[in-house]
Amino acid sequence: MLYLDAETGLIDRVHSHIRAEFLRQTLWVGKWLEYRDCDGIKKERRRAFSRRRRRQDHRNMTAEHLIEHVHFDNGFPADQFVKPFASGRGSPAG
Repeated sequence: MLYLDAETGLIDRVHSHIRAEFLRQTLWVGKWLEYRDCDGIKKERRRAFSRRRRRQDHRNMTAEHLIEHVHFDNGFPADQFVKPFASGRGSPAG
């Protein structure tokens, strides 16, 4: 589940099921923090992750990810990307 900040329209937090052999906990909450401008696009600088526990506070951070160097137009070939379908139409959007 993706939560957006109503005032800014930016991602606030993400609730996700993550499955990996080394993780015993599968339900996680990620907070997107410290947004900054990167070539005209708002990008979070920090993501903080914590295990989600039912009926318990989930503010105890387990991991943090810092995004320091954002690069756009990296020269990836166009055939690596698939345009999403338009809502309910079955054809590519745009």
